[in-house]
Amino acid sequence: MDLTYIIWKEKDVFQAYCLNTDLSRAGRTKEEALASLDEALERHFNKQKPKFVEIQKPEIIKAQVTI
Repeated sequence: MDLTYIIWKEKDVFQAYCLNTDLSRAGRTKEEALASLDEALERHFNKQKPKFVEIQKPEIIKAQVTI
């Protein structure tokens, strides 16, 4: 199964997010955030009916918003 992650830094914390499952985890390093996400995904997929969405060609788009 192929999963698509996005990882970014917020202040001093890395956020790792899985587009296919809508799960995210944080860590002090990229590796820590990804390891935590992997653990969460393992628990998620061990459920009886896990939620999974196939993602095709994700794009990151920057937008400017006036507030």
